[in-house]
Amino acid sequence: MTSSANARAVALQESTQTSTPTQWSDERWDVPPIKQSDRARYQQWLESSGFPAASNPQVWAAICTNWISFLSATGTIPKPELAPCRKVVTWEPRGSESPQARAKRFKQDRKTRRCIQEAAWLMFDELETLAERWPVPVRTIVNQAGLGTSQGPFESWAAKVNLRKRRRGNSIWTGLVCFLIHSYDEGTLEEMGLKLSEGLCDSIMDVTEAVVWHGGIGQSPNRTRGPVEDAVEELLMELITDPKATFQTNPLLWWVGILVQSSLGTGRDDYISRGRFNINILPMDVDIRGRLEALLHYCQVLVLHCTMQTWKTSTVQMDEVRGSMATIDLEWLNADNDQRPAPSADTRNCQSVAWKDLVKHLREQSKSFLGEKPRTVGKQLRLLLEESSGVS
Repeated sequence: MTSSANARAVALQESTQTSTPTQWSDERWDVPPIKQSDRARYQQWLESSGFPAASNPQVWAAICTNWISFLSATGTIPKPELAPCRKVVTWEPRGSESPQARAKRFKQDRKTRRCIQEAAWLMFDELETLAERWPVPVRTIVNQAGLGTSQGPFESWAAKVNLRKRRRGNSIWTGLVCFLIHSYDEGTLEEMGLKLSEGLCDSIMDVTEAVVWHGGIGQSPNRTRGPVEDAVEELLMELITDPKATFQTNPLLWWVGILVQSSLGTGRDDYISRGRFNINILPMDVDIRGRLEALLHYCQVLVLHCTMQTWKTSTVQMDEVRGSMATIDLEWLNADNDQRPAPSADTRNCQSVAWKDLVKHLREQSKSFLGEKPRTVGKQLRLLLEESSGVS
């Protein structure tokens, strides 16, 4: 083993000690990444869908190496052996990073990750609460989109009792966004199989710039959303509404491929689905089905939001709908136990002209991004989940 390889091995060992803290104080270590009954089906999807890393070991190795680099750079014990400076923009000669510059780099990487995480938490919490204001018939449409069977109404995770589940669900998304932003800054996206459009690169840069100019950490969870939340939302909306998503051009579909391939692994720890790593942004006690459900769950939340944002109507009709949504009592969300009202408690039938027009628009949005269009991420998530032990 070369001296550099040995140094890397030592750094990795120090970052993965059984005593090292993770981001999840109640994390369990007895949850397998995948159920054996699901293994063959996920493997078939991976092979038939054409995920490049599934057939190219070099691409998969680059993903795993860069993931570890990201975790190390944004953790509490960053290791230059695991996270060397690969920034596209740097003020020092390549290969000669000073200790001061390295410390500054790691500090900024930690801040960027934390800032994006907190922004995503606020954004998702806000949108999940808004989702509960929609009438039961509307939430039922969203939940049934792309399925051939009847489903109950979509239920958010906004309630206080769901905080643990909500933050773990958030993490599947923040893991993607933070890794994407970090890798863009490092210039490593292409070696991991991504070839993004100029417009999508601009959206990634918008998040980075918002963090630089407006980002903060440790802010009140009750604050008003700002530019960082807006930039993250815009990026995610762009990914879920992509009508022709591919593994090379859509980071969200690419992330689905990564999560599935990692769950199928049986070798050494990759710290995506297996293994303890210092302050890992992903919890290891959410299996692949739980991760895919979290991705689909927030696709549904975002589609509801997108529907309202893109509904073209008169001020009078908009005021009517918003007034109807504002009358819903959401005090039960703050209860210490589950007090979700029965669906029958919502007597709104969406039969006014305004509601009929909005429902029509919602059906179109749901069909486009959650069900009938085969090249959307939402449809692929449906395909992965609908044949498992119970439909999402």
